[in-house]
Amino acid sequence: MSTVKVNVKWGKELFKDVEVNPNEPPSAFKATLFSLTNVPVDRQKVMLKGIIKDDDWGASKAALKDGVSMMLMGSADPIVAAAPKVVFAEDLPDDERDNALADLPPGLVNLENTCYFNATVQCLASVPELVEKLSTYNPAGSEPADTVNSALRNTIQTLRHTKAPVIPSVLLNSFRNIFPNFAERRNGVFAQQDAEEAWTQLLWCLKRLPKLSDKLAGDSAVDQLFQGFFETKYKCLESPDEPQDQKREEFTKLACHIRNETSFLAEGVKLSLNEEVEKVSPTLNRNAKYSKESRIAALPFYLTVQFVRFFFRSDIKAKVKIVKPMQYPFELDTYDFCSDELKKKLDPKRKELLEAREKDQLANFKASQNGENDTGIYELSAIVTHKGQSAEGGHYVAWVRDDNTKDGWLCFDDDRVTQVTSEDVAKLDGKGGAQWHMAYITLYRPKKTWTK
Repeated sequence: MSTVKVNVKWGKELFKDVEVNPNEPPSAFKATLFSLTNVPVDRQKVMLKGIIKDDDWGASKAALKDGVSMMLMGSADPIVAAAPKVVFAEDLPDDERDNALADLPPGLVNLENTCYFNATVQCLASVPELVEKLSTYNPAGSEPADTVNSALRNTIQTLRHTKAPVIPSVLLNSFRNIFPNFAERRNGVFAQQDAEEAWTQLLWCLKRLPKLSDKLAGDSAVDQLFQGFFETKYKCLESPDEPQDQKREEFTKLACHIRNETSFLAEGVKLSLNEEVEKVSPTLNRNAKYSKESRIAALPFYLTVQFVRFFFRSDIKAKVKIVKPMQYPFELDTYDFCSDELKKKLDPKRKELLEAREKDQLANFKASQNGENDTGIYELSAIVTHKGQSAEGGHYVAWVRDDNTKDGWLCFDDDRVTQVTSEDVAKLDGKGGAQWHMAYITLYRPKKTWTK
């Protein structure tokens, strides 16, 4: 039986089109209800054909159909919040009034230093192909990663079906069960964590999603959406006669190194593509220094770029943050990062684009949107920023392009969601200083619209 949509009556409230998967234990559905109502699972009484247990649908399973009504009984845990101050819309500044009157999506509640997690989830939830594949994913087994995927699916579905802030406790707990380092406490409270590490681990879990298409390379939806390949050449600097070693290496993000001489994303990425590394030399039988030259041999559909702002200083035994400003483009052309062979594949479509621009016929130009980027050109679609001087603290926020809003962007600051403009997003380059939001992870999608 596939996923069905049911209506849940709880007191005076009615939740419509709540998705439930009869192939999963009822506890997964109850976790969704917890996110909607804040009624703890152990306090829930869910009734259809009798009371539904946590581990067995019983006679209710046969009655699970689209549109069926279920009843939930149980008292919610109180959400302690300050009494709201009454402010009339006409008394607000223009930007605040627009946000107050706008129909904005909900945010995620911060559950004690979990802004890093909330920002990561909101950015990944902005990838429609990933969300669609996740919504139909019904894991057959009980692998730990699948508990995260199911909880992520339920959390995203809840975000789509409510206007109230969503409490991601089930998702967060399942994530910490697999990666206990994210449950570290300091002075009795959960410690701040690195959003990039959370991003990487969530993608690792999501690698269990099936392919988007058999026509695309990759073993999973994550591979087909986020994975690219380098053509990498290693040359031993200590043994010139040693043959050059060439490899094909996968990647899910590009690194943007930050140095005194870099001010732009492209400059930082080029530094990461030309490095000096140390590895075992087969001719010297010891570690030796190598030049490492990488060029992109296959582009991902969605391109992730991480600004390498955090690093460990051995002299003080602490993780520190580089606060140097780094500008990033809204339109990113990766052609100069590509191998000669890939450039030849991109050239025909890029020539077509150039001709369309010269003839003022961009409205007729169509780039591929079928899992490949045939121009090498991307547009900015989401950003995770970090605010603060300390790598062990600070605050993370998600900034997501939304083509349905007036200004085109949304800021997800935990459970506070506001409309922002592209001008606001451009100011996340670090020029505002360490105490302002500074781009840490940028997500680019294939460019959809073309202008001069």
